[in-house]
Amino acid sequence: MRVDPGSTVPIFAQIVNEIQSAIVAGVYAEGERIPSAREMAQLLKVNPNTVQKAYAELVDLGVLESKRGIGKFVCKRGSRSALRQSEDSIADLIRQAVELGRSAKFTDKRLREIFSEVLSATPKRGIA
Repeated sequence: MRVDPGSTVPIFAQIVNEIQSAIVAGVYAEGERIPSAREMAQLLKVNPNTVQKAYAELVDLGVLESKRGIGKFVCKRGSRSALRQSEDSIADLIRQAVELGRSAKFTDKRLREIFSEVLSATPKRGIA
């Protein structure tokens, strides 16, 4: 897992996305404990409070559950929930890109070409 401090996406949101992707990819299985906020913060070289904020968001989304005194675990429906959240995030980003392209007067054909070019040029990290 990694975060990009130079990204316009807040670090906590990057952590949320990375953990969801890891769950979808099978890195963390349903019922499995994820690293503590402190452990994850050390791994990513970020503030533990940032990780805690990401974890709280994942609990709110139904991806993780908190077991007092033990840690955070992937919910039984965590992988489905993570996949759905990832799909929603991707759809939102694509919508924004389409709106930007249309405001710049690109045709749908050109937008599809750009999407295909980006898709082809982006390394594959995992398949869901």
